[in-house]
Amino acid sequence: AVSGMLIIAGCGGTVDQPDAVGPENTDPESGGVFDAPPPQNPWEANNITVQIVEQPGQRNYVPLVKSAIDYWNSNMSTLGWEGQFVYDSGTDDPDVPVRIVDEVAFCGESYSDDSIGCAPIYNQTGQAVTDDDTVEVQSRLNDSSTIHVTVHEFCHTLGLTHEDAANWSIMNETTAVATVQ
Repeated sequence: AVSGMLIIAGCGGTVDQPDAVGPENTDPESGGVFDAPPPQNPWEANNITVQIVEQPGQRNYVPLVKSAIDYWNSNMSTLGWEGQFVYDSGTDDPDVPVRIVDEVAFCGESYSDDSIGCAPIYNQTGQAVTDDDTVEVQSRLNDSSTIHVTVHEFCHTLGLTHEDAANWSIMNETTAVATVQ
């Protein structure tokens, strides 16, 4: 295994960021599709479906993504959001599609050649309802690094940015990771 310090990109860069996430930001960014969205989460759903929609090779990433889901299901209320992530391998349209990729594609302002993850930043109720952005995680990370990066990227889908690292250390823009062949 090779260790190194790599950048967790994770910034869509196209969404204006209010000072806080959670129920106090319930208005969709552009008026949204609902007149009065409830203070639930960016998907306005109790169960936010997650599915791996692309992965190279034969490695089983499902338990790793489920570990990231477990982290957020025990911490989501701390952000003021209601709901939970649910892994659903049978859905045709997951709320959070996850792509395990050989190389992370361009990802907002924080992208570099060393980027190991990317996710959209949703910080308002209803904002994710019509988006089809995906979470990307690099395939060459070992299991613990894959979980760490996936938790970080899910943070972005709940409205956290790298500027939140003082309160959420998982949001540091760089991290030490181990890789596999």
